[in-house]
Amino acid sequence: MNMELKKQLTVLEPGDLVSVIENQEKNVSPADLNYNDRLEHLPAELITERQNRLIARLTKNVELKCPNASLGTLDCEAGGISRDMIVNPASMGFVSADANLSITGARGAGKTYLSCVLGAEACKQTLRTCYIRMPDMPGHFQNHKDNLREQVRYRKRLGNYKVLIIDEWLNYKINERESKFIYKLIEQRCGSSPTIFAGQYDAEDRHERLGGEAQADSIMDRIIHNSYTIPATANNLRKLYASLLISMGENPLLIKERLGHEKIQTTLGTYGHLYPNSNLEVANKLTGVLTYTPASHSIADYTSNQHTAIYHREVE
Repeated sequence: MNMELKKQLTVLEPGDLVSVIENQEKNVSPADLNYNDRLEHLPAELITERQNRLIARLTKNVELKCPNASLGTLDCEAGGISRDMIVNPASMGFVSADANLSITGARGAGKTYLSCVLGAEACKQTLRTCYIRMPDMPGHFQNHKDNLREQVRYRKRLGNYKVLIIDEWLNYKINERESKFIYKLIEQRCGSSPTIFAGQYDAEDRHERLGGEAQADSIMDRIIHNSYTIPATANNLRKLYASLLISMGENPLLIKERLGHEKIQTTLGTYGHLYPNSNLEVANKLTGVLTYTPASHSIADYTSNQHTAIYHREVE
């Protein structure tokens, strides 16, 4: 055993070592190797094992709105997005450049799904990532409105993530208190950690929604500086995601949760037409279940109501 291999083996934890050896025994190829060759494979396999566990933990903690989002399921052509425009962000090139990303487009254009794709890719590269909806921030303020220390802790926690995704960015106007919080958060992250903003409004409309004052200028300066914009069209990547779940036969209540709808009526009213041959399926299921016998003559004492008289028949 060479000295380099000894150094690598000394840092292995017993639990990790047992796990890797068990995996080797399950795999036919390493099991056929001699003792020294199997030892040489241990450090590389352990690194892979640790990285896979780290990725799984990061992916679980990020709590993406679309947890199944991945680059492989992203239909750029259908979404009207150039794949070349996605390649660099998906490879986390914007992270090394400390550049912000703005994903803009109309409601239902797929901004959330695209941001979740980038979030999933960031986790795969072992980057600590946080996904948050901007409407959730005021709820935290309200819960801790009298606790300044907790608000500061919350802001610093968001600021410490390597990649921060803020969905539904400025979909509603914010007040002065929220604007001040956003300014401090962006100031903390500016130039060190990138932020992904996903919202309906373009850069020229955001100034007013931030309050339109000097503080709004400061926020916009820090966001726009060294940033990229990815426009999502109205071809609706969310619809693609919904149609995929429907084609898989998923329960409508599950689809509602995945799409982030508050009411099932919203889901069915928007995507109900995607259910293929739903009327025919119901008719086939009812065949043989309901039976009837045609009436022979009327037992009604009146026939003046043309809409009801035909139903008053006596069955033989």
